[in-house]
This record gives sequence, C-alpha cells and structure tokens, in this order.
Amino acid sequence: MHDDNTMSVIKNPSRWAVVALGVLTAAAWARPPASTDDFLTAYSRKDFKAALKQVRPLAEEGNAYAQFTIGKMYANGEGISRDFKKAAQWFHKASEQGIALAQYQLGRLYAGGAGVEKNMAEAARWYQKAADQGDADSQHDLGQLYALGSGVAKNRVTAAGWFLKAAEQGHPDAAYRLGVMLESGDGIARDSSQADKWFLKAADSGNREAQYRAGRMYRLGEGIPQDFQKAYTWLHKSASQGVAKAQYELAGLFERGEGTDKDLVMAARWYYEAAQKNHVEAQFRLAQMLAMGEGIAKDPRESVKWYQKAAESGSAEAQYRMGLFHAEGIVLSKDPGEAVMWLSKAANQDNAQAQYRLGAMYHEGQGVPKDPALARQWYFKAGQNGVPEAQYNLAVQYAAGEGGAKDLAQAAAWYRKAAEKGIPEAQYNLAAAYASGQGVPKDREQAIGWYRKAAEKGIPEAQVDLALLLAGGAGAQKNYTEALSHMKQAAEKGSVDAQYYLGVMLVSGEGIAKDPAQAASWFRKAAEKGHADAQVQIASMYESGAGVVKNLSEAARWYQKAFDQGNAQVAYRLGAIAESSRDPGKAAAWYAKAAEQGNADAQIRLGVMYYLGEGVGKDPAQTAHWYRKAADQGNADAQYRLGLMYESGVGVSKDAKEAAGWFRKAAERGIAPAQLSLGQLYVKGEGVPKSERRALEWIQKAAEGGDKNAMQLLADCYENGWLKLPQDLAQARRWRSRAKQVKE
Repeated sequence: MHDDNTMSVIKNPSRWAVVALGVLTAAAWARPPASTDDFLTAYSRKDFKAALKQVRPLAEEGNAYAQFTIGKMYANGEGISRDFKKAAQWFHKASEQGIALAQYQLGRLYAGGAGVEKNMAEAARWYQKAADQGDADSQHDLGQLYALGSGVAKNRVTAAGWFLKAAEQGHPDAAYRLGVMLESGDGIARDSSQADKWFLKAADSGNREAQYRAGRMYRLGEGIPQDFQKAYTWLHKSASQGVAKAQYELAGLFERGEGTDKDLVMAARWYYEAAQKNHVEAQFRLAQMLAMGEGIAKDPRESVKWYQKAAESGSAEAQYRMGLFHAEGIVLSKDPGEAVMWLSKAANQDNAQAQYRLGAMYHEGQGVPKDPALARQWYFKAGQNGVPEAQYNLAVQYAAGEGGAKDLAQAAAWYRKAAEKGIPEAQYNLAAAYASGQGVPKDREQAIGWYRKAAEKGIPEAQVDLALLLAGGAGAQKNYTEALSHMKQAAEKGSVDAQYYLGVMLVSGEGIAKDPAQAASWFRKAAEKGHADAQVQIASMYESGAGVVKNLSEAARWYQKAFDQGNAQVAYRLGAIAESSRDPGKAAAWYAKAAEQGNADAQIRLGVMYYLGEGVGKDPAQTAHWYRKAADQGNADAQYRLGLMYESGVGVSKDAKEAAGWFRKAAERGIAPAQLSLGQLYVKGEGVPKSERRALEWIQKAAEGGDKNAMQLLADCYENGWLKLPQDLAQARRWRSRAKQVKE
C-alpha cells in the first residue's frame, strides 16, 4: 500500500520498488506448493542467499509463486544485486500466469519506468488485471490513472468507482481519495456525510492526509461534533508523519490551548516544522512569534527572514509586512523602493492595508514619483476594503480635487465611512460639511452630533466649532452652558482658537459673566502662541485699559506682532498710538500703511496730517486725495471733510456743486455738520438751487443731531423770523440753551 499525498504517479522508481515490494503479506503465498516450504523457512530467517538458491529452480520450472518471489528479491536486492530489469522479467512471467501481486508490481514498474521503458498504458493494463482479481492496491492505483487520464482516458466516475472498491477492502489511501471526491462531488454524487465517513476510515487505517482531515473536522465540528481532544489526537498523528498543514494546525492547538495544555514553546516548534516545509501560513506565524518572543527567543532578524520566505511564497500579509519594514526601516535598512515593490505585490492580492500604504507612498512620493492620481486609486481600493485611514485620505483628496475631480459629495460620503469607524478627523470634517452644507444638505443637528463625537476623541478644533455652533443657534437652539464647557476644555488643552474665542465670550458676556481680566488672560495665552486675532484683542485691551493696566507700549508691541503676521488693519491702531505718543512721523508712516490697505479711518487721519503738516510735509492736495479715498468707500466723515475742501477751494479747485454733492452724502448718513453746511448752501443758493424751505430742513436736522452751530443758527432764525419762520422768542431761547449745554 502507498501513502501518497497526491493522485500522481510516483517519480522515484528505486524508492518506490523497495517500499512496494518490501512488504509481502501472507496473501502473497496463498496455497503455495509444498515444494516451497524450505524456501519459506530460509526466507523467514532472512537467509536470502539460501532462499534464492532454493527458489530459482522452481521459478525456472514455471512455478508462478516462485517467479513472483524471485522478481521481488531482484527488486529489493535480497540475496542478490538489485536489478529492476530482471525483476520485471520475472514479474512478467508470474503475471502471465495470473498472479495478481505480480501484475500489480509489473504495473508499478511500467508506471515508474524501472527495468522497463515507462509506459502508462501498460501500467494501466496490468493494474486492470490485478484490480479485476480484487487487488486493493491495483484498484487504488488504477483509480489514480483514471483520475489523471494517464495511460487511459480521463474518467473521474471510473476513478471514483475503483477508489470505492479499494476503500471497501480497507485501503487507506483509496478511502482518503474517495472522501475527497465525495466532498467535492467530483466523479460521484456529492455527499458530505459519506466523505467524512471515509476520511475517518482512512485516518483509522493510517493515511496521514486523512488524519489531518479528521483533525480539522473535529476542530471545526464539520459533520461531527466539535472535539478538540480528538482533533489534537489526529493532528498529532498526521503532524508526526510530516504533513505540514497538520503541523500548522497542531501548532494552533498548542497556541490556543485547545485539546491540550496551552504551550507556546510547542506551538513555535510545530510552526517551525511546518515552516521548513514551505507552509506559508506557518512561516508567517513563526515570524510573528520570533518578532514577539512568544514561545521562542525573540529574534527580529530571524523573524524578518521568515517573513521574507512567506512573502516570496506569495503571502500577501507577509508581503505587506516586508513593505512596512522597508518603508519604516524596521530591522531592515530603510528602502522606499523595496517597500513599494513588496506593497505592490500585497496590494495586487487585495491586501487592504498594503493598498492603503501604497496609496500613501504615491501620495508622498516615497520610493516612487509623487502621483496623486495613483494615490487616489489605491486609497479607493483600500477604502472599499474597509480601511478607515484610506477612506479619510480619499475624502480629503475628493474635497481638495487632488488626484482627480473635486467632488464634495464624494468627500462627505467617504468622510462618513471613516467617521463611522471612529476616525476623529473624519468625524470633524463630516461635521464641518454638515455645518456648511458642503457635499451634504446643511444640517445643524448632524453637525453638532459629529462635532461631539470628534470632541470626545480629543479633537480641540471640534470642541471649538461645536461651542461656536451651540452658542450661535437661534433662540432655544442656543446652549451657552455646553458651549462654554467645550470652549474651556479646548482652551485648557492648549487650543489657541479656543483660548481666543473664550476671551471673546468673556468680553461679550455671552453665556458667561463679563470678565475683562479673564478675557485678557486667555487672549494673552493665544497671542503668545501666534494667534493674530488674539494679538489684536490683547493689544486693544492694553490700549484701552480694559481688563489690564493701560499700557500703550505693550499695546503697540502686540499690534506690531499682528501686523507682522499680515494683519494690515492694525497699522491704523499703531498710527493712533504713535500720534497719541506725540510721534507724528511714526504715526504718519503707520497711517500710510493702513491707508494703502484701504482703511478709511487711516486715510482720514493721513489726510489731516497732510493738511496740518504733522509728520509729513503740508500738502492740502494730498489731504483731498486721501479724503476722497475714504469718501469713495462711503465714510461719511470723509465725505463731509471733502465737501469742506471743495467749498473752500483748499487742495482742490473751488466747486460749490461738488461740495454740495459730498455734503449731501454725509448729511444723508446723519453727519450733523454736513447737514448744517448743506443747509447754508441752500440759503445762499451755492451749488444747489436757493431754497429757504430746504435750508431750514437741513439746519433743523443738524440742530436735532446735536450740532452747536446749527442750534445757534436755528435760534437766530426763530428770533429774527428768518427762513420764513414765525418769530418765536421762546423757541429761540430754548435752542440757545441747548447750544450752551453742548460740550466743545
């Protein structure tokens, strides 16, 4: 009988012949002639030379049993030099006389090309003869030939039939192969329960492959009740006979303590046995144990050796590890190119983590030219395979239009996938999408929900935005208490935005008692970390003395920091501080910077300095130029001032109509002196049609607006009956009284 692992013809005829012929059962000598007694006695004593001397004459006389025996002795080299050619000759003679064992052995010689020219058809012919006589080995081997189509037409049904005949005689290999065919429905009706029955029979008869199958069946409870102890027994039998997959399974039992005591040392030993036989999973697991020092001395380099073997054998997980080692410089030298090679192999086998890392390599240009499009492709594959980091990176690419078209809806969809797997950055970005309505319908509640999740994971930006959203709701939606709680937490964790916004809340008193001193403290913290808006706020507080002792030099220092970060608007405040500190040159320089950036207040102040010649040469034309800049922006004060210049002809050509136009713009925006000036133009009919009614309207508006000169003029009108007003001394006194109360 033969314990072959596959349905293939044995390719080592020398080893085959010794094994096949070295076992002679009593059946081989069924009803031998009495003349063989002396031979049998000598043979049983292993006196092969005496046995040969006695059996040769019988064989030459045509005794079939003697012919078979001398053939066997030539095949095994018993009492004579091994000679397969002569063995074949004697087997042939015995076979012609119908000896089944001789026919079987002759078939084996033809199958292996030992002593005869290899001829599978002849092998099949002799197997058939012996099989028809009920020889189980022949039935098994003939079944193999039909299964493979070797020497006969391939016929899996016929193969199954011969395996069944041999199996019913207790042939373990046939029982195993019959089980395989029953399991798959190959050549015979599929029948899992019958397959299991034959596997167990084969295992009981010593077939190591069947013993492995029996062990797995008991371990997994496939077709039979799960029984780890029986699994251990069968796997141990198979593993002890060198079956690599059984050794791997047995190692797993030791590792998990199933059916035996947990023993990592034994687990490592059996993984090693299987790994040496190129069992890929065993190589990988052995590498892991060597890396961790589990059951075996920790040895990172030996671990990498086994990872590499597994990788070279096609293990995607091992290929991923090799890529990781080369990418990170773990144990091995850092080699991005080698990393990409291994990661590509694993990624092409659909290893999700390798796809993600390969995407990152293309994204960052490590080991390959930077290629956002390829990065997106690999992130997409990994994302589809459920890698949350890849889903997040893919979303970022969609949001930015990197590596392909910008698609905010796709970005939001991938952010959601990653967010649902707990990636806090994805939760934050998804919340931001809902808050802004980018890629998804705007949804305050969804935004709050995702901000909360990200905030719980410690994302300070999420706490800040959540707080702003809670504080910025309408009516009952406002939740200052929770908003303040999140803002404080983020601020205390060092978030500069939170520190800034907490300062804003303390200044405004939204959801918290106003506390300028505390506000200044938080503004200062954020300002010291470079937050430009916080620098402006703390500067403003030092300038005004709110929450801190007034200190213009400190205010200027913080304004300067904000300016250096690109906040040009603070140049105006720096100019104002310089002006109040009696440094007109410096003030004019700062006002000029702010004015060039479009700050209307700075444009007015710069115009004033040109008018007065403070810090710059006196130049009314420049005054008019800067007033116009501010006036064109809608600044009412500048419009009034520009009107005065056109009225007086200073810095511009005198033009009453132009003056009236600018006075009107300022007057309509409530500037009382402009209202008075426009009224006076109506009195004189300069730049506008003369109209006492309109003159009175604008003078009254100016007086009501608090202009002292307008009040005095209106009092004169009531006293003298000007502008068609009825004389009214009481009204005149009232307006003079109000004028006296106006502070200069």
